[in-house]
Amino acid sequence: MGASGALMGIFGALGAFYIANRRVLGGYGSSAVLTWAFWLVLILAFNLSSSAGGTLLALDLALLLITMMISFLLLPRSGNRNSPF
Repeated sequence: MGASGALMGIFGALGAFYIANRRVLGGYGSSAVLTWAFWLVLILAFNLSSSAGGTLLALDLALLLITMMISFLLLPRSGNRNSPF
């Protein structure tokens, strides 16, 4: 896993933050999610074209999904959830 796994972990946490808070971030939030998705597609395309191919792609996707799930659970939400409005 090494450096690739660490970077995908950070990338997954960043994506979870952008997706969870895209409304609070306003115009920046929607463009940040699109930029994140663009880089995700680019990273996955490079992984698929590498010599390791499917193995590296499967590892990176698994790490990305795991870190996104953990980040969604641990991420503080913006806004007041107890407000009746």
